[in-house]
Amino acid sequence: MERRLADPFGHRPAISQTSDVTGSDRKYIREVFAASDSNAKGYLDLEDVTMALVSLFGYTPDESEVEKLMQGRETLCFDEFFDGVAVRYANRDKQEEIRQSFIALDTSCRGFLTLADLKKAMRLVAPRLEKKADEVFRELDTDGDGRVSYREFEVMMQTMGMG
Repeated sequence: MERRLADPFGHRPAISQTSDVTGSDRKYIREVFAASDSNAKGYLDLEDVTMALVSLFGYTPDESEVEKLMQGRETLCFDEFFDGVAVRYANRDKQEEIRQSFIALDTSCRGFLTLADLKKAMRLVAPRLEKKADEVFRELDTDGDGRVSYREFEVMMQTMGMG
């Protein structure tokens, strides 16, 4: 059985086997939607969509990507958002995304992340979440050495369903 999914990113044809999008993928996309829905409105506005895409794909999308997803609408309900991102999410290279996310955060190329790195990234990408940086960092730094190694980062990302 096929389900037609919009793929505004143009990464593959808009027809996808339903098996491409797992139940855990749908659940994770719903969690990202809810976490990005400022004030629990039940829909995402432009800023919320940008934050959700960062959460799903690990980088800040350019304006054209967001515009393609929004398709001229001011807001997206969950089904519209899901249809717009599901194909791409199901077909991502999870390990490569984890590597690229870590590299993007490790701006000093030290091979580890500091609390300052995390705060800077959150300030740029998800300013509403910056106040949680200390808590997130403590969770990531499982060995308590004040640094987040690639392995610690990878384990956290896999736990969140990204790897």
